[in-house]
Amino acid sequence: MKKMEKRHHIKLVHEVNYFNTFFAVFSLYKD
Repeated sequence: MKKMEKRHHIKLVHEVNYFNTFFAVFSLYKD
């Protein structure tokens, strides 16, 4: 159970990092 929670947390962090990268690239092109 604990292992699954940790894996889900890592997946969530990965998704947030992906979104931040996308947002950074988007604002770069917007300028």
